[in-house]
Amino acid sequence: MKKISSIPEFLISTFEFRNKILADVGCGSGAVSGDLAKAGAKVTGIDKNNIISKIDAGKLKQVKFFEGKAEQLPFRNSSFDYLLYSASFHHVPLSKMKAAFVEAKRVLKKNGNIIFLEPVALPCTYYIIARHYREEKRIQEEAYKIISNTGKSGFQSISEDFYYLLRSFADFESQLNFFVKSKSKRDLILQKAKKTLLKELKPKNKDIYKVKIRSVIRVNVLKKI
Repeated sequence: MKKISSIPEFLISTFEFRNKILADVGCGSGAVSGDLAKAGAKVTGIDKNNIISKIDAGKLKQVKFFEGKAEQLPFRNSSFDYLLYSASFHHVPLSKMKAAFVEAKRVLKKNGNIIFLEPVALPCTYYIIARHYREEKRIQEEAYKIISNTGKSGFQSISEDFYYLLRSFADFESQLNFFVKSKSKRDLILQKAKKTLLKELKPKNKDIYKVKIRSVIRVNVLKKI
């Protein structure tokens, strides 16, 4: 398992995005979209309206943002060279994941690629605190079944690799601040996560902010055939 410093750096060093047309499906805060645009990609970010409305588009002028769903993308046929699902495919409702593949095939150009970066729920990793926000182990496993069943989806599997990056409790707080509107709910989640981190990882001096936690991701690259 290889260590990476960040998702954008990994993507930029692994794929040639310059002058390529890319859709970041489930773009969240738009941070990854922005970095890929700076690397020369022509990026469109797609997410739910309540997420898109929170993005500071003024700081991400190189990216176009649209409301949309993976299973119903608001784009013409053969529009993109790349589709990126960065920790987002498992958020597609299970009943609509196959439809999302149909949409991906529709909007990708010939020989276009899908890049899936999916978290892997393992003991003593970032998962142990992330699960207090949303328990996703089962749905991640179901999503992987869909991703790996490429023979029925019209895609060819190009590669599958595992990586990890180091995250902090501050990263978790930042994530909650963006996605959880209620302060009382955020505080409750953070309290539970702190207890778990102290119990499982036993940081020195009980300083949870100095702990670096492995976050494991699986990267699957598929090509439209």
